[in-house]
Amino acid sequence: MKKYSFIVWILIFVLVIGGGYYFIEKFGGEELSDSVVQEPQEETSEDQTPSEEPVADDAISELKVKTPFTPDFIVLDGNGEEVSISEYRGKKVIVNFWASWCPPCIREMPEFQSLHNELDEEETILLAINLTDGQRETKTLADNFLAENNLNLNVLYDTVGNAFYEFGVTSIPQTFFLDEEGTVQYSILGMTDKVTLDAVLERME
Repeated sequence: MKKYSFIVWILIFVLVIGGGYYFIEKFGGEELSDSVVQEPQEETSEDQTPSEEPVADDAISELKVKTPFTPDFIVLDGNGEEVSISEYRGKKVIVNFWASWCPPCIREMPEFQSLHNELDEEETILLAINLTDGQRETKTLADNFLAENNLNLNVLYDTVGNAFYEFGVTSIPQTFFLDEEGTVQYSILGMTDKVTLDAVLERME
């Protein structure tokens, strides 16, 4: 009887060890996050200057959206007036989604400001769409951030998620490039820099 009892305990021990190993293999490697922020893959110091090296053609090709689409949405300008994306037809449009509480968004803002300063808005315009949910982000918070950092971008406020859902944004920052017909041709998920922005615009010419 003792012999059989010993065998039973051995079997139980094997099952427990095997089951634990399966559980770790199945679920242990998954890292879940409900954050909407797309963190940069590599940390860089705040005073590090962006790379001036040209972006490879293959890298730009990977930013091309597989299925171009033409979004239609209404957001608010700084005066609370409705603005439709269709108003910019005939120009190339860069749409960047951001919020003042998003660290990667904050870090890439100088890159967008630099681009904005160089653009001929008769041909290409940059729209910085703020995710103004009224709780975590308000227009006052967004405007204070812009003023404190001497940013004078074309900021629009998405107060009900019209643009957010129309573009299918999954995390921020995220940037889209629309051609003159209003069709999205390229998309950058996560933080970017002016070198990449310039390279995409050049590809769209």
